[in-house]
This record gives sequence, C-alpha cells and structure tokens, in this order.
Amino acid sequence: MTWAIVTVRDRKRLLADLAEVWEVSGKEVLERLAKDDPAKLVTIAFGLLPRDVFISVEQKTPGNLEAGAWATLRRVLDLIEACKIEGDPWAVFAAIEETYAQEWLYCLNRLNRGSDDEGHAANNRDGDERSCG
Repeated sequence: MTWAIVTVRDRKRLLADLAEVWEVSGKEVLERLAKDDPAKLVTIAFGLLPRDVFISVEQKTPGNLEAGAWATLRRVLDLIEACKIEGDPWAVFAAIEETYAQEWLYCLNRLNRGSDDEGHAANNRDGDERSCG
C-alpha cells in the first residue's frame, strides 16, 4: 500500500492501532523519547496540536492609540490616582476638559488682541502670567 492511496478505512485502522499501542505503552514511549530525542518529542507534540492553538502575540495599546497618545493618557491617569481625586471618572475628565477649554480660549483671545508689548500688558492687567506657547 502506498501513502498516496490510503483509504478512509486504512486511516481508521491505523488510528485504532495507534490507540491500542498508546493504551499499552504510550507514556513510557514518550518518557523514553523525552530522554533520547527531546527535539523529536517537541516536533510530534506541536504536530498534534490544532493550528488554531497557535496565536500571534503582539503588543498593542488600548484603543489602538499611538504609543505617545497612550503614554500621555497613562500620565493623566497616574496623576489623577496620585492626587487621590475621588468621584466619577467621567466628572474628573469633564473637569480636565473644561479647564483645557478655558486655557485654549484664553490663549485664542490673547492672540486676537495682538501679541505686541502693549497688547501683552493689556492682557495681563490682572497679573495673569499664563503661557500660551
């Protein structure tokens, strides 16, 4: 019999024979193979595993963020934790967003008024030295 024309019945017989041998001496064969030819044991073991068992491991940031964006978000989260800010996380982020929006509007207004020395002095009447760089 050649391997090219192995029938379903032949495969079933081969599997039944293997199962019978396995029942009698399977563990001992594996132990001997582990001592005599461990590489062969690994090859056999991996050959028996279904292909979907093998997975690809790659590091991804949550939300598929760019690494820099994730690092910035992690810093914000670490700062919130370090300051022991309590409350609803959404409220904390809303407060951060509101503060950022106020800073952005402040700088936009400052740019609209002009950035010369006279404008700078007028914009800082209150002694506000915020940076808009």
